[in-house]
Amino acid sequence: MTPEQFQDKLAKWQRDYENQKSVILEEIGNKAVELFRQNFDNEGFFGQHWKNRKNKSAAQNTKILQKNSVLVNSFQVEVKGDTVTVSSDLPYSKIHNEGGTIKQTVTKKQQAWMGANWKKSKKAGSEMTIKIPQRQFMGDHSTLRAELKKYLEEELIKIFN
Repeated sequence: MTPEQFQDKLAKWQRDYENQKSVILEEIGNKAVELFRQNFDNEGFFGQHWKNRKNKSAAQNTKILQKNSVLVNSFQVEVKGDTVTVSSDLPYSKIHNEGGTIKQTVTKKQQAWMGANWKKSKKAGSEMTIKIPQRQFMGDHSTLRAELKKYLEEELIKIFN
C-alpha cells in the first residue's frame, strides 16, 4: 500500500467513524439501559443482591421495585457531543438507587394500617421518617464498562474493516 493509498484509507475511516459516531453513542446508551433493566430482573446490581423487603406478604408475587414497571421503563438516553447520559427523571428513582431517608405526612389510611399492624402508630397529619435501603440499579460498574467496551470494539472493527 502506498502512502497515498494509506492516507485515503485513513480519511475514509475517519469519515465513516464521524458518520457513525452518534449512532454508536446512542447504541452504547441503549446497551447500558438493557444492562440496567437486567438488574431489575435479577433484583440486584450486577450480582450484588438487593436487600429484601420488610413486608414479606407484599413480595410474594412481585419482584422488588417492579410493582408496576414504571421505574424500570423510565430510562432515558441522551447523546451530547462525545458523551452519553442514561438517566431516570422519576422523583423517586434517586432515593431507591442511592438509599436514604424521606419524611412523609401520615394519611388517615396509613394511620389505620399502622394501628392494625404496629403497636406504635402515628396520627394522621403527623410526620414520619422512612428509611429507604439502597437498591442500586444504575451507575458505573466494571461489568457495565466491560460490556460497553466489548460492544464498542465490535462496532469499530465493522467501521475499520
